Amino acid sequence: DRISKLDLQGCSVSDAGLEVLTTTLMSRSCNMIELYLSRNDITDASEENIYKLLLRFPRMRLYTGNTRITESTKFAVEERLQEELKETMKAVEDMEFSADEESGDASEDEISMINRKTTRGAPLLSSSEDASSSEVSDYVEGDEAAEPSELH
Repeated sequence: DRISKLDLQGCSVSDAGLEVLTTTLMSRSCNMIELYLSRNDITDASEENIYKLLLRFPRMRLYTGNTRITESTKFAVEERLQEELKETMKAVEDMEFSADEESGDASEDEISMINRKTTRGAPLLSSSEDASSSEVSDYVEGDEAAEPSELH
């Protein structure tokens, strides 16, 4: 019923296919932890879809080895996600300040949005050609001090 891991290595997924997959995953109730897209026909044109997936599933590990996604695109996605995190942290600070002044609480929707955006700790993109479950163990769920590993 709920998808958490999806292995599409070597399945001839194209940019158009990734767009369909992104739309489908975004509209479903799933908790993606691992998405394997290695050895597919995905290019830099999929930058927006990769960004959307990583923003929607902040703990997801995305494997993109042996695709046509360049390091500069991976870096651009990483920068966008870091900027989103900074903006979210600023929003948290502003909410805390206004809550102190108004003696009010943040709404459940605001708290949910903040929790979703600030839980990123897993490495964003991995270029490992063939990912294995041992590669995912760099990140311990709930470890707030975990740092994303370098992109390869």
